[in-house]
Amino acid sequence: TDLGNGEPLFAEFVFEDWALLGSRFEMHLLLHAFKRDLDDKDRPSFPQGHLAFYYQKYYKKKFDLSSFGMASLDAFGELIKDTLTIEGADGLMQSKLAEDTPLPEFVKLTELHRRDRQRRLDAGDETALLKFVRTPHPPTTPISSALKRPMTPGGQQPAWKQPRMYPPAPGHWRR
Repeated sequence: TDLGNGEPLFAEFVFEDWALLGSRFEMHLLLHAFKRDLDDKDRPSFPQGHLAFYYQKYYKKKFDLSSFGMASLDAFGELIKDTLTIEGADGLMQSKLAEDTPLPEFVKLTELHRRDRQRRLDAGDETALLKFVRTPHPPTTPISSALKRPMTPGGQQPAWKQPRMYPPAPGHWRR
């Protein structure tokens, strides 16, 4: 998984490449998990129209084509055509890779796609430019501030947290 000089294969990945890597892997896992869970030879997969439902069911997050800058699932499928196919009139989605495909294989496929896109961009093909939407993550509160006790009403610190104004009397712990 490196280029031979110790540099990792993903050294030149940008946001879009990481998003495609994640999508490749998620789609691969989704299709194989569906097939295994259903265990029905007559129904090896689901139609492309059901992708949003099963993606939500398995990953507990929404699948949004607009975040990839795509209007149709067919266009998105072209980006990861080395991982999945959409077949037939009903648009059944099928994984092209074996169920036990290791993760480095997905990194290699993503790097090949990145190089192909870069070659096309260098040749002047503007359609090779990906315009993914970066969704901002909601701000999180640091753990330390979440564990602090709130101030008492009136804005004063609790008594146990206020500094002592006098030293304790000798032997006060014996009383």
